[in-house]
Amino acid sequence: MNTYTEEQIVISAGLLHDIGKLISRCDAYIKIIGAENGTHMEGSYKFLQWLDAQGILTSNPILEELVKRHHESKYIKKPYLVAHCEDDHTRKLAYIVSRADTYSSKDRREETSEEKHDYKLRPLDSVLEHIKFSDATSKATSNHYKLNPLQGEAVIPQSYKANTQDELKSLIDKFVDELKEVDNSEFDTFLTQLDLLCRKYLWCIPADTTKEISDISLYEHSRTTAAFAQCIYKYHIHNGLTEENIKNYDLDMFAILAIEFDGLSEYVETINTNNKATKRLRGKVARANIIKEETINDILNKLQLSHLCKIWEQNNKVYLILPNIDQQIDVANNMIDAINTKLYTDFDGKIYLNTAVIKRSGDDIQNFNETMYYTDNQLQKNLSNKWNNLILTQPITTSYEHSISRCNVCDDYTVKKGQACCDHCGYEIQLGDMEERTFEELADGAKGVKYLGVLRCKIKSLDLLYQFGLIDKKEDSTSISRLGTINMLLRQLFVDYLPKTLGEQFENCIVIDSNDEGMLIVGAWNEIFNVAKEIKAVFDKFVGKNPDLQLYMAIDLFKKKQPARPSLQKTMFLLEQGMMKERPITIFDYATDWATFDELLIDGEYVEKAMQTGILSQSFIYKLREFADQMQDYGETQNMESLMYMSRLNYAIGRNLDRQKHKEIIAKIETWYCLKGDINLDVMRNKGQIIKIILNYAVYIRRGE
Repeated sequence: MNTYTEEQIVISAGLLHDIGKLISRCDAYIKIIGAENGTHMEGSYKFLQWLDAQGILTSNPILEELVKRHHESKYIKKPYLVAHCEDDHTRKLAYIVSRADTYSSKDRREETSEEKHDYKLRPLDSVLEHIKFSDATSKATSNHYKLNPLQGEAVIPQSYKANTQDELKSLIDKFVDELKEVDNSEFDTFLTQLDLLCRKYLWCIPADTTKEISDISLYEHSRTTAAFAQCIYKYHIHNGLTEENIKNYDLDMFAILAIEFDGLSEYVETINTNNKATKRLRGKVARANIIKEETINDILNKLQLSHLCKIWEQNNKVYLILPNIDQQIDVANNMIDAINTKLYTDFDGKIYLNTAVIKRSGDDIQNFNETMYYTDNQLQKNLSNKWNNLILTQPITTSYEHSISRCNVCDDYTVKKGQACCDHCGYEIQLGDMEERTFEELADGAKGVKYLGVLRCKIKSLDLLYQFGLIDKKEDSTSISRLGTINMLLRQLFVDYLPKTLGEQFENCIVIDSNDEGMLIVGAWNEIFNVAKEIKAVFDKFVGKNPDLQLYMAIDLFKKKQPARPSLQKTMFLLEQGMMKERPITIFDYATDWATFDELLIDGEYVEKAMQTGILSQSFIYKLREFADQMQDYGETQNMESLMYMSRLNYAIGRNLDRQKHKEIIAKIETWYCLKGDINLDVMRNKGQIIKIILNYAVYIRRGE
C-alpha cells in the first residue's frame, strides 16, 4: 500500500475509517491488537497496524492517521480529532474523510458517547420494519440481523436481544482469514476484493449504536464514505486544497449523474415465439446486465473514479457520484452520447440512456431522498428529448441487404444465408445457454393440464418509500447510508436468496429476472401458485409484516405452445390494476387479498378431491360454472332471469348429489351460491368470480389425469 497514490489512500481510508466499530466491540480482538481505551478510532488504526505486523495487509502511516482522526466533534478526545493532526497536508486529507463520513450518515448523533451504551453486543435492527407513509414516530424494532456473512437466509431478521462475544470473534476470524487472500499489489484489484469482503462481513454491523433504532449497516456507511471522499478529494485538488473550502458545507462539490436505461425491460420481455424461449429470456437478462455494467464501468474508468462511485442502483436506474468539475461532466455526457448512438444503431432505437445531472453541496447530499426526488423529476423531463439528435439524421430502417428471410427464432430481425438465426438471437442464446429446460419441458412437469404460469411480483411505490418512508415527527432519517441499507437488503432478497431457495423447492419453475423491486418467474402452472405463497411467507418475515411495505403479485396462465409475450405483458397490467385496487394478489384476472387467495386454493383442492372420488362429475362442474356466471350477472345487472340460477341449482343438486351422503359438500355449495341467507349484490358479484376460479383450478388439476 506504500506505493498507492494519495487519492487511493483517501479512498481506502473512507472504506476502512470505521472498521474499528467491528473490532472494538470484540473483547478478544481488543486484546489481540493491543487497544487500550476501546474507541472505534483506536480500533481502526491499531487493527491496520496489526494486519501489517501479521503480514496480512500492508498498511501506510497516512492511512492510519486518516482512520484515527476522522471526527471533529468536541465530544471526541484530542488524540482522535482532525484538528489536532500535526501535519498540515495530512490534516486536510483527514478533513476530507471526516466530511465524507458526515455526509454519508448525517442522521447520527455524535454528541452521544458510545461508552454510555451497551454498544458492543447491540445487533443491527431491521430498517424494513419501520418504513412507513404515516407521520408517526418510529419505534424500536423487535427483529435484528444475526452476525453472519451476507448469504442465504442471513438476510431474514430474527427476534433476539443481543449478539454474543463468541459470535463477534467468529465473524472477525472469518473476515481476517479472507483478508489474507486479498491482493494489494495493484489498487483496483485490492479495492474490489476489499469491498466485497467488507460487504460480506460488515453488512450486519450497526454503524451507529447511540439511537433507539440502530439500523444503518456499517458496510453501506463505509462504502458511501469512500465514494464521497474520492469526489471531495478530486474536487479540491482541481480547485485548490484548503481547509476552509473542504469544511464549507455549501460548496457544490458533487454532481449526481443519473442514468435511466429506458426500454431495457421491454427489450428483455419482447419475445414473439417460444423457439428457445427460456435460453433467450435468460440471455436477454444477461445482455441487459452487460449493457448496464459496461456503460457504468466505461464512464467511471474514463473519469478515473472507483467502482464505489456507483452509489445507487434501483431496477434500471443508476446514480453515479462525480466531482463537480465541468470537464468531467462534459466527458461523461460525451460518452453517454456515443453509447446512445451505438444503442440506437444496434437496437433500432429500442434502448436509450436517459440522463440527468444534478449538482449538490455537502449539505444537500445529506438528505439523499431530496436528491432522488430532484433527479427523478429531471429524468422525467429529459425523456421527452429522446433521440432528438439522431431521429432526423439517422432514421431507423431495416437493412435487407444479403438477407434471405426473417429470423424464425425471434420473428423480428432478419437472417443471412448460412445463419440459423439472427445475430441478436445467436448472442442471447449463447448467454442463456446455461438454461437447458424449455417452456414445453416446464409445462410437462405440471399436474393436470400442461399449462405454464407467469408470476410477476413487485413492491408497491418503492420510489415513494425511499423518498418519504423514513421521515417522522422527530427526524428525517434519509441519509444515503440508511437508504443504501434498504436497497442492499432488498437486492439480496430478490436477486440472491429467493432465486436460490425457490430453485431448490420448485423444480419446474425458473426465475427469469429479479431486481431490488421484485421478480419475474415462469413455470408449471400449479407450482406457480405455491411459489407465490412461498415468496409471500418469506417477504412477511423479511419486513416484519410491515403494512406499509406491500408486495403485489399477478399470475397469468398460457398454453405451452403459445408465445409467452402476451402473458408477460398481461401480468404487468394486472399488477398495476391490483395496486390501484389495493388487492395484493391477482389470479385468473381476479384481484383479491391473501386470505381469499389461500381459501381459493384450499377450496380448489377440495373440489378436485371430490371429482377424483366421483362425488362431483365433470358435467356437474360445468353446470356449476354456468350458475356462477348467472349469479355474477345478477350481482352486476339485477337481471331477474339470471336470478333463476337458484332454483336451477337446487334442482341440479338433487339430480347429482345424495342429500344424506353428501351433506358437507352440499352445504359448501349452498354457501358459495348464496342459497341461504339474504341476497347481497356485492357478495354475489364477487362470489361468482371466486367460484369460477375454484372450479377452474380443480378442472385444470384433473385434466389429463
